[in-house]
Amino acid sequence: MKTALLNTRFLLLAATACALGVAQPAAAAAPGADRPATAVEGVPVRVDKLSDFTYLLSVSNPSQKTSQVWLENLETGARLYQSSDKAPSFGRKLNVKNLEDGQYAIVVQTDRVTRRYTLELSTRPTQRVSMLQDNDLATR
Repeated sequence: MKTALLNTRFLLLAATACALGVAQPAAAAAPGADRPATAVEGVPVRVDKLSDFTYLLSVSNPSQKTSQVWLENLETGARLYQSSDKAPSFGRKLNVKNLEDGQYAIVVQTDRVTRRYTLELSTRPTQRVSMLQDNDLATR
């Protein structure tokens, strides 16, 4: 029984190492290796709710390509806020308290990679509620 547990632990450790790329460091770190044109695929985007109707958008942009950020009304298509940045990492604080009820999107676009977060604002008799939903990564 102990042997089976040790073998299972070893296999689990080996599988984890392979998944993390430890088994093939030469391929991952090969200098001069051709990289695909979509080198910005790994642009991490994060949206955190700081308080009711206040969100913090954080973008890590190691390629320092121009990133476009905007807030749009999904019903009308109107862009309510727009900015751009080339910094390796940047953030935006968005206050949506004064927006009308409806569906909105927080969008970050870097090169051909677009990340969209859907935000739904609705008024209830006793409170106003906002919901944030992370949508899949879309590539044009």
